[in-house]
Amino acid sequence: MIEAASVCDRLLRDVGQDTCSLQVHSMFDTAVNFTSAFGIVTVLSPGRSLQPYAMVLCQDFDFHFFEYRVSGINDAGVHANGIQVIDFSCASRPDLSIEGRKLPAYDPAEAALGHIRSFLKGHCEEGLSRLVFHRLDNAVTGFLYPRIEAFRKAAAGSDDEAFIRAAYEISGCGEGLTPSSDDFLSGYLLCAGFIRGREVTKAAAYMAAERTNDISAALLKRSGEGLYSEDILALLTALGSADNEEEINRAISRVAEFGSSSGCDFLTGLYFGIKDLLVRKEE
Repeated sequence: MIEAASVCDRLLRDVGQDTCSLQVHSMFDTAVNFTSAFGIVTVLSPGRSLQPYAMVLCQDFDFHFFEYRVSGINDAGVHANGIQVIDFSCASRPDLSIEGRKLPAYDPAEAALGHIRSFLKGHCEEGLSRLVFHRLDNAVTGFLYPRIEAFRKAAAGSDDEAFIRAAYEISGCGEGLTPSSDDFLSGYLLCAGFIRGREVTKAAAYMAAERTNDISAALLKRSGEGLYSEDILALLTALGSADNEEEINRAISRVAEFGSSSGCDFLTGLYFGIKDLLVRKEE
């Protein structure tokens, strides 16, 4: 039996003692995604950052093991053909919610923008990060730019339906397992929860999720619910300490390493979200 090093607290609270069925959705060398009554549930290899509704294992595991087995999950672990194969008893159970957490105060937030911008300047060929520098020199950024500007305008307005529709208009665009625009949305929605309120942000995320693939839809829904990976939560903590430049840069780099361009796309959305939140504070 394999032990889990950490399991998302929200997942454990949702599954409870009753076993919930799991069906393999997609499989990779370092992860397997299952569909469940609670949405996508992910098992990650050791060393990966814990994601919402996921677990990280203590040791390597051949995920093809699950391919032809009937699997399930409860708060004790993951089962296959009625036998427990992943044990949760010694796992930490981090709370991955941003509820109760704070974005950087005004002065650190100004500094945070500078740190993110400086990092993205060295990665402006990746995904949507070129938008920070007003570069519209490829098909995706050229297509998304007016839609993103409309989305930001709607975020600053008072019309909730316009904000929800604007989020839908930019979802599902770009290459990759999670399209670039969805990663951007995930980053922006972190701040939008403080701008628009959690319920409206959740509605926007769920609407946007209807226009993209299953994996990306799960990302958007969790973002709308205020659930983010450990690396992203660590970045928020680091950004709150504007004088700790080394820690901030390490935290930004860890987020940027996610996927081929997903991390930089997320940071781009976070950059614009913090920027718009600062404008709101000044009003």
